[in-house]
Amino acid sequence: MLNTIKKYFVTNFLQRKIRPSHQSVMDDKSIENFKLSGYEVALHFNAPISSIYQLEQWIPILKELDKDIKVVLIVRRKSTFDWLINNTDFSIIFAHTQKDLMHTFEENNFKCILYVNHGVQNFQSLAYRNALHVHINHGESEKTSTFSNQVNAYNYIFIVAKGAYDKYRFNLLEKDMKKFIEIGRPQLEHIPKIEPFLTKRKVILYAPTWEGTHDSMNYSSLDTLGFSIVKQILEDDRYYLVYKPHPNMGINDKEIKKINQKIIKKLNKHPHATVIKTGDINALYTHIDLAIFDNSAVAIDYLYVDKPMILTDMFYKAVDRQSQPVIKASSIMVSLDNLEHLLEIIQRELESDTLKLKRDKVKEYVLGTNNYQKKESTFKFITSIKDIIKKRDRLLDELRRYEHKVL
Repeated sequence: MLNTIKKYFVTNFLQRKIRPSHQSVMDDKSIENFKLSGYEVALHFNAPISSIYQLEQWIPILKELDKDIKVVLIVRRKSTFDWLINNTDFSIIFAHTQKDLMHTFEENNFKCILYVNHGVQNFQSLAYRNALHVHINHGESEKTSTFSNQVNAYNYIFIVAKGAYDKYRFNLLEKDMKKFIEIGRPQLEHIPKIEPFLTKRKVILYAPTWEGTHDSMNYSSLDTLGFSIVKQILEDDRYYLVYKPHPNMGINDKEIKKINQKIIKKLNKHPHATVIKTGDINALYTHIDLAIFDNSAVAIDYLYVDKPMILTDMFYKAVDRQSQPVIKASSIMVSLDNLEHLLEIIQRELESDTLKLKRDKVKEYVLGTNNYQKKESTFKFITSIKDIIKKRDRLLDELRRYEHKVL
């Protein structure tokens, strides 16, 4: 009887406060997961299910934060809501419309709102004035999206290390550098363990990025180099190929989508290859010998394991940046000009790791000096959130005192 009363109460509470669309298909699980009392931190996520990786990588860190400060996830799409309900234990709010979102904010006391991307609906969330808004991103890379002018909309921006700080400093026309807070890369402290690949061959990872939202953000090698890279490695009996394409591969380019599907089909039939579509790519790094990346955040994370790396040279597409991409100094670059020598390059780097010393310097520059074994970065993240919440309370008190003096 008590459970029936509780569900009835929460159902009416939900209708009165949020009124999300698709309400008729919400089951008891989603209703029971709708909890608001005492929450101070909210994460706003507006992306489709194909981009769930942006949020998924933060789940272990948010769990740590939730032990001290209650965290709620606010999502704008039903498919994402359903995924989170089935795959996490967080309290989740589905706020489909801006009206839903504003009701959620106005009838609660969220003090800090987190963002993992620059989605256009973030602008709706930024309208809320009684919280401090923090962009925490979903990875560090040399893509221009990681030093976008959009960061000026947030109160604070969490960055990994000095490399990110300098990217903003050297590329934004106007900025307040006090808004940037270095916390390291806490994801490196929560890498799941997986079984090694059953092979005696050297394991080569090829992890191309997607084509991006527009031409200057298209760093994907798949349409120009991809099939040749795969073919050469498969034909060499020294190597075992692991292929992990970006989750959004081909979403904006039909040709890239076809190439990706063709490669997957070919590899699924090959005895010395594996296709991995989901999961934390960081978990693979322990079990591979060399990686081939495009310009993406996974290449930065890979520096942590101290192994040789090859990058596809797509950096010429970044026409609107002033600083040079430092990741290039840590890796052998491959393009159409030297693609025919790929196998020679792979073997040389496996034997000699010619750029190790340079890679060590780049690693410290972009990942910092945190002791990731002791979870120093997770601690910095949680401490920074706590400091921001305290500052929010102080600033709000100051505004109220100011209003009292005016009246």
